[in-house]
Amino acid sequence: MAYRVESVVIFGSYLKGVPHLNDLDLGVELIGKWNDDASYHSACRPSMERARSSGRRFRNVVDEVCWPRTEVLLLLKNRSRTISLCEWDSLKNMPELRYCVLVGDKLRIAEFIKDGRPVELPVAVEADP
Repeated sequence: MAYRVESVVIFGSYLKGVPHLNDLDLGVELIGKWNDDASYHSACRPSMERARSSGRRFRNVVDEVCWPRTEVLLLLKNRSRTISLCEWDSLKNMPELRYCVLVGDKLRIAEFIKDGRPVELPVAVEADP
């Protein structure tokens, strides 16, 4: 894979403890595994080869260039209708965002989401037997 998962936060209705969820909102930060143009092409080549060998067709050059990143997000989503992945950069513009860090450096994420409020995951309450 050309990218690795650096951070994952959960936000939205799951943190409110609603009884029935429509979706699970996750913000995922992906970091490229390259340092320069040559290593970028080397890192992306296997992803592009998998796409071509599986018969994937791209609508335009932007979709093709973005494919290595999209491939990782699709693997994380795993065809789930209930998982909603959010662009990482959009998290910093969400006012008073309540979030819980699942993966990553909590202090670095708090600096990134300056207007956010970190919270702990809700504790599930077990029904009486």
